[in-house]
This record gives sequence, structure tokens and C-alpha cells, in this order.
Amino acid sequence: MYATPYQQQTQLWDIQGIIKNKSNQSFKFDLRPLNKNFSKGGSFKTKADKMVFEDSKNFILIDVKELHDKLRRTTDRVIQLNDLLNELEWNIIIKK
Repeated sequence: MYATPYQQQTQLWDIQGIIKNKSNQSFKFDLRPLNKNFSKGGSFKTKADKMVFEDSKNFILIDVKELHDKLRRTTDRVIQLNDLLNELEWNIIIKK
């Protein structure tokens, strides 16, 4: 299910769907692309469950709550994606 324009602007998510696993739980995903500086902003107000990054070979999914917890524990506001993949417990890499 796609978010309405209102949901995109106020709740900051783009699409809702299921990641196939034992629980088949539904998640809301933030699909916003990287900006021209190859960075991606976020907000603690988001209703998205997962944030999606894309590179030339993969889609990379990270857990928003876990990311927010990490950001609350650090003064850093710019974090490299590779560092997140090493530090966060929940992430999925899907080959294109």
C-alpha cells in the first residue's frame, strides 16, 4: 500500500508492505532517495519502521527504531551507512 501525500509529508513513510519471514509482519518503509550529497535525512517523528537505501547492486534496509536509539546515544549526526551495517543488529541486504 502506498502512503497518501498527507502521510508522506506528516508521517514520513512511502510504502507499507510485508517482509516474508515466519511472522509476515507488515512494515512502513521510508524510500526517500539519497540527496545530491549522497546523504539521507531523517526525523524522530517518522512513522516508518524501516529505512531503505539503494546502491548500484543492492537495496539495504535498516530498522528506524534501532537507528534512532543509536543517534540518541551519540553526538554524531552524520553516520556512514557501512558503519550502521556493522553496528546495528537488524539490517537486510537484498540484491537487485
